[in-house]
Amino acid sequence: LGASQERHRLDTMRALALLLASLGPAVGLRLSMSVDVLGQAHATCLARLSERLSLEASDYTSTLGMASIDAGPVKGDASWLKEANPKFLTGVSSSRLIVPGALDFRLEAWMGPSYEVPHLLLRLRASPDGSVAELAADYVSRNDLAYCSDSYREMHYGPDVMDWWTKAAQNGTPCPANMQWQGRLLSSPAAVNVAMQDANLAAALAVEHVDRWLSWLVDAEPLQARRRGAMNSRDDALRRFAYASNVGEMVRMAGNDQGPSIAAAITGPVSEAYVGGGS
Repeated sequence: LGASQERHRLDTMRALALLLASLGPAVGLRLSMSVDVLGQAHATCLARLSERLSLEASDYTSTLGMASIDAGPVKGDASWLKEANPKFLTGVSSSRLIVPGALDFRLEAWMGPSYEVPHLLLRLRASPDGSVAELAADYVSRNDLAYCSDSYREMHYGPDVMDWWTKAAQNGTPCPANMQWQGRLLSSPAAVNVAMQDANLAAALAVEHVDRWLSWLVDAEPLQARRRGAMNSRDDALRRFAYASNVGEMVRMAGNDQGPSIAAAITGPVSEAYVGGGS
C-alpha cells in the first residue's frame, strides 16, 4: 500500500516497542506474541480485501493530519482505502492503534448503495498483559431484519454465521457493551465481542469473518437504481452513528482536542467527519 504506509507502520512499531519495554520483559513478551498473531491476522484480512477489491490508498487521513497518530496515550496509524475501479464500496478503513495498555487492529468495509451486502466491522485487541485476545466483529445490516425477506436473513445471518458466532461465544467471555448508544445501535444478530485466551482462535475467527463477507460479493446482485437513493441515505445515517461512537471512545482516551479527529480517521469520510478536503 505504498511507502507512506510503511513509514506509518514503523512509527507504530516504535511506539509499541516503548509500550512493551514499559511493561517489563515477562509481560512484554506475552503481549508481543499476542500482537504478532493478531497483527498477522489483521494484515491477512487487509491483504485479502485489497486483492479482491483492488484497493488503493487515498489522501483522506493524511489530509486530516491523522495518517500517523500521536495523541498522548493513543498512537498508531490509519488509512482510508478505495477501489481502483469503484463498484461495491464507499471505502475501507484500516487502523492500528496503541491505546492505554493495549493494541487495537481495526478493519471496516463500508458498502456503497449499489449492493445490499452488509457492512463489515472487525476489531482485534491484545490485552495489557498479552494473556487475552479480544475479538469484536459484526455484519451491519442494510435492511430491517425483522421485516426483510427470509432470503436476506438466511444469506447474511444464517446457520453458517450463527455457527461462527457460537464458536466465538463458547470459547470466550463477553466483553462490556459499547459505552456509546450509537455503536450499540449498529449491532446485528451476528455481533460478537468476546475475550479469549487463544489468540490463534481469535485470529482464525477474524479471517473467517472477512472471507465469508468477501464470498457474498461474488454473487451479489445490484440493487435496482430506484432503491439506491434510499440505501445511500440509510448508509449515511449508519456511518454517522459509527463516527459518533468512535468520537465517544476516542475522546475518553485522547481528550476533546484530538479525539474527534482520531475518530474521523478511523471511521472514514462522513459528513460530520470531514476536516479538510481529503478524497
